Amino acid sequence: MDSSRLLPNRYPLAPLSLPSAPWPQARRPRPLRCRAARFLWSTAAVAAALALAAPAEARDPCFYNDRAEQYESVGNFDMAIACYTQSLALDPTQSTAYNNRGYDWYRKQEYGKAIADYNQSLAICPNNAAALGNRGVVYDDLHDHERATADFNQALAIDPNFAMAYNNRGATNSTLGCFAQAEADFRQALAICPDDPTTLENLAFLQATCPDARFRDGQRAFASASRAYQLQGIRDPYFTANALAAAYAECGDFPKAILWQAKTVEFAPTADTALQSARLELFKQGHPYRSKVEKRAETIPPGPVLPAP
Repeated sequence: MDSSRLLPNRYPLAPLSLPSAPWPQARRPRPLRCRAARFLWSTAAVAAALALAAPAEARDPCFYNDRAEQYESVGNFDMAIACYTQSLALDPTQSTAYNNRGYDWYRKQEYGKAIADYNQSLAICPNNAAALGNRGVVYDDLHDHERATADFNQALAIDPNFAMAYNNRGATNSTLGCFAQAEADFRQALAICPDDPTTLENLAFLQATCPDARFRDGQRAFASASRAYQLQGIRDPYFTANALAAAYAECGDFPKAILWQAKTVEFAPTADTALQSARLELFKQGHPYRSKVEKRAETIPPGPVLPAP
């Protein structure tokens, strides 16, 4: 394996010179590229490679791990899971393979299975910061913020330069209304990785929508969001548009906020469409958006879909 899968935590809502209108309709996000190679594989090509495998290759866990990465590159997570499963049948001591299969389960929204794989990865290698950070993202998506924060803290204790864990903990802290800690986490992530678009967008969203005026700053939100746009263009259009729309609204430029929010609605996942449409109506009425704060749970419910860490 050449790398562990890492999950960025994003606000699901969510100058430097930017266009006054959204990007042309014809431009779409680029497909993901294979991390192990410099070209795109089709599902058929990966399947053909598996069929042509020599007997020795078919007994090598790395062969299946490489093929799993290629399936991931084209978004075929079912086949990626099948390849990791075959690899783990040959060598069940691979912490990274469990972590990566957990990533694929997460992408399929099979959260219980993702957590189970992260647990197994950590049983093999307790200091696997990637598995801890990834499990924290799953817990956060399940609104189990206590467990999420504990995993991010432990990942950072193992690797103090784990920029994504700072970003993810910042997103969780913001959700819980811990805005000073959230801002500090985002800034620490950017101190380690200054050009990370995910963190820049998360910081921009906090600066644009925080219900506590002490942490709101429209101009800085615009600078953060537009820097993220310059770094990645429209490769991640939902979150790019989301951050820019919120920043424009906080700056009082509602015509541009409406244009970018309309793109946010267009690219929103189904679960977020109603929420983002309501925000578009808010901008049309000339009001900026203010984030909602989730109540911190007093106890951690066991939950049948959450295997114990």
